[in-house]
Amino acid sequence: MTELQFENPALFYGAHANYARMGGFVGAIVEHGLPVQLVDTEQHWDPDFIGAGFGENVQAVNLGTRTSDSAVISQAAKSYLDEAGHDGVFVYGDTASALGPALAANELGLPLVHLEAGFRTYDRDGKRMSSPLPEEDIRNKIDRMADVVVPLLPSARRALIDEKTRGLVRGSITEATGHPLADPVLANRPMYGAVQPDEGLGLFTIHRKANLTGESRSGLADALGQVGGMRHIDWLFPVYPATGKLIEAAGLHVPSNVYPVSPLDHAAMIDKIAYASIAVSDSAGLQVEIGLAPRPLVVPRMEAEYPDLLCESVVMAQPSDIASAVQLVRSVPAPTAERLASIDEAFGNGAASVNLFRFIASLTVTKDPAGQQEYSL
Repeated sequence: MTELQFENPALFYGAHANYARMGGFVGAIVEHGLPVQLVDTEQHWDPDFIGAGFGENVQAVNLGTRTSDSAVISQAAKSYLDEAGHDGVFVYGDTASALGPALAANELGLPLVHLEAGFRTYDRDGKRMSSPLPEEDIRNKIDRMADVVVPLLPSARRALIDEKTRGLVRGSITEATGHPLADPVLANRPMYGAVQPDEGLGLFTIHRKANLTGESRSGLADALGQVGGMRHIDWLFPVYPATGKLIEAAGLHVPSNVYPVSPLDHAAMIDKIAYASIAVSDSAGLQVEIGLAPRPLVVPRMEAEYPDLLCESVVMAQPSDIASAVQLVRSVPAPTAERLASIDEAFGNGAASVNLFRFIASLTVTKDPAGQQEYSL
């Protein structure tokens, strides 16, 4: 698949979503002493954001950029890589924390591996979306530069294979690893099955740029109005920093049955999913966690990042149509066992973090006498 071998690679991250997605295999990297230097761009550094970082046992280099400007992150990453002498670069995802280091690696001629490649909406030209996701452009730029692209899901791998035939992917394409966000959800599914959801409790989050800025900024106001209008449901509302700033700046009304709280860490969010009978969220990560639980879910936008999840109880809707969509998904039966089994397989059957760790280990030369160490979890 690839002849790349690293003695001293660097793994870059720094967006909020990275911490929940990468925690499992980063923990394994540390536990097994894999010689991979972790580098936090601090793109989404926020002293009030719970869950940032991987814990006290993880010794990372902090670039301290504290910006979403990929050019600034790229310059900081280039300076760091120039001085540190790393022989390869791993980047994860499709944010500025991935694009900046990828650009730096490309400029320095360092081999580049893109983890979580081939994922988003495939609406490169904005022909299907009124406000295309910036991540789609970012992941395409990285996939053009990378020596190896690592998809999480079979659907992403198929997209990468198609794009390679059109010259949009340069490097080799691995097998799909599964999605690391699915691992704790599948492990907790027996608990979800044992819990009786509260019919009067809902989970609500909204933070996508398309719902907060430009012509679509009314998405937030529409969504608040729609959930607030369902008076029979109390909505727990973890407020992302950008969402909170817009609510304050625009003077938006938060209805009395919507309860704002600080962002929840990953474990707390998993717990809330268990007890909520319905969720409304435009978060890509929560689509995985809620859809696999499984719990009814309405995604307040019209493009699916995870088509593998869509079924009668997981639907897309305009923010102005949330109430009708909630009524719809609460009236249909839960996914069948056969449907859940097919979804579980696509998302890695709970072994995604192990697969990602083993892949990184396979490219990393160790110092033991055999030259390559066998890793297991």
